Formats: sequence, structure tokens, C-alpha cells
Amino acid sequence: MNEEVNLLVLATQYMFWVGFVGMAAATLYFLVERNSLDPEYRSVATVAALVTFVAAIHYYFMKDAVGDSGLLRKSLDSRRKFDISIGS
Repeated sequence: MNEEVNLLVLATQYMFWVGFVGMAAATLYFLVERNSLDPEYRSVATVAALVTFVAAIHYYFMKDAVGDSGLLRKSLDSRRKFDISIGS
């Protein structure tokens, strides 16, 4: 069962990594394409870049928080169903 928990933590960390890469790519896209927009929409692209940048930072730190703190724990009941609980 410990190996299954490690696999779940590893899968969760990889999903946060994919989210981080996606948000970082979106930030870069919004910043690069900002100058090709009409002047009234440039501020919208800037705000979108800031929001995706903050999200990318949060995804990056959550990737490490899941494995280190035991934030994600899994227990099996007698029917072999998964019960995922958040917290310590």
C-alpha cells in the first residue's frame, strides 16, 4: 500500500508540473502577443500574463508541497475503493 501512496504522490506532482509548464507558456504567450493587439486590449493581455504568472508560481510550489508534507494521503477501505483525504 505504501508503494501505491508513493505512486499517487508522484502522479500528483507530475500533474502540478504539467500545470506549471502550461501556465508559464501562457504567460510567455500573453507577453509576446501583447504588442500585436489593439492598444485598448494590451492591458487585458498584461493582466492575463500576471494572473497566469502567479498561477505558475503556485503550481511550482504545490508540486513540492504534496510530496514533502504528506498533504495528500490515501487509504483503502475493505472494498478496495480509494478514499483521498486532504490534510495531515
